[in-house]
Amino acid sequence: RSASAISTVETAPTNSEFTSAPVVMPRDPSLSRTYTDHLTPPWARGGPTHPSNLALLCRPHHLLKTFWIGEKGWREEQSADGTIVWTSPSGCVYTTEPGCTLFFPELAVPSTVLTYAVGQPDSGSRPDSYSRRSLMMPTRRRSRAADRAARVKFERGLNEARWAADPPPF
Repeated sequence: RSASAISTVETAPTNSEFTSAPVVMPRDPSLSRTYTDHLTPPWARGGPTHPSNLALLCRPHHLLKTFWIGEKGWREEQSADGTIVWTSPSGCVYTTEPGCTLFFPELAVPSTVLTYAVGQPDSGSRPDSYSRRSLMMPTRRRSRAADRAARVKFERGLNEARWAADPPPF
């Protein structure tokens, strides 16, 4: 298999299709929405946009990679067959394989191994910035329970107004 590397942060449609074709389903079966993301090295540090450096990540893995990767944080390494090994700051190792390996093992073939020159690290990759990076992590304004309670309250208000406008005939 082969695909060309491109020099922009945007993924070319052919690269996205090439990356997602062997994955078929997300790494975590309980999640259905995925994001095409650069792995090591990231695009901002000279990593190419090529299937060998792209992965389909669910939102939690995407946020983990974006906000908690670094010297004192998590580490990830992708092998040529698409397997990603995540290492926690405490040294625990977690391995995720592309979803296709269980049902379609013939699709989990290694892609081209790239050789490239890595550019200078961007300002967000300095070790002293990792402690502040988690402050940029998106947070909820209110809990899921509070969101649900607000939706229920709103829906009940709509129902009460509708019933008041058209009372039952009995």
